[in-house]
Amino acid sequence: MNVLSKLRSRGVSDGYTIPVLTSLLLHGLAVVAMVIVWPGKTEERVRPVPAHIMAKVYVPTPEPVAPKPKPVKKPKQKPVKKPEKKTPVKKPEKKVPVKPVKSDVDRKKALAEQQRREREAEKQREAEAARKAEEAQRLQEQEMLAALERDQAEQQRIAEQLKTDANVVNGYVALIEQLVRQNWSRPPSARQGMTVKLRVRLTPTGEIVSIETLKGSGNPAFDDSAIRAVQKAAPFRELGQLESRLFESHFRAFNFYFDPQDLLE
Repeated sequence: MNVLSKLRSRGVSDGYTIPVLTSLLLHGLAVVAMVIVWPGKTEERVRPVPAHIMAKVYVPTPEPVAPKPKPVKKPKQKPVKKPEKKTPVKKPEKKVPVKPVKSDVDRKKALAEQQRREREAEKQREAEAARKAEEAQRLQEQEMLAALERDQAEQQRIAEQLKTDANVVNGYVALIEQLVRQNWSRPPSARQGMTVKLRVRLTPTGEIVSIETLKGSGNPAFDDSAIRAVQKAAPFRELGQLESRLFESHFRAFNFYFDPQDLLE
């Protein structure tokens, strides 16, 4: 194995191989120079005994080189634009219109025209006011006529309803009178012209609540016979078919005139 191979086997890189070889060559030349006899002085020189030189190869360890920091880029600053100076714009001077001088004739004509226009405007306002007043009166008359028609229709409806109610009530009154007459027992002392006025109170189903004498005939037996006739005829079940408003207004409490027409003198 040659010197180059040995150096490589010891870990010496190729970058340091040439300097090492150069150092060894220089040491060898120095040794040769010491033993060689220069010309003309061969006899005088004594050749020294060669001595063994121990040489060590020093391989410097490269120091670690720190990586250079990357330069930091500074942000570019936008150039600030200087405000442009505005050139003041001169405003045009207002021209004052020169009013023409009117003569007396022109002033009189203008005044007359203004007065004419005012009179026409006043006439238009008066005509508009009259039209609105007429329209309001017409609407009022229509409303009054419609109200009168509604009142007449309502009165007619009420009259027809009263007539109907009267017919219904009279029918129930006739029924009660007939039932009372059928249940009346004439006392021996009864005479022609005797009448009695009773106050009768009923329930909606026709049962008697109370009976009282408002005006008697002067004959107690006749009066008692009338009360007994009403009691026997009750209850008046037919009243359960009557409208509540008619019952409350005519039969909840009513006056009953007992006046038999078939009595002897």
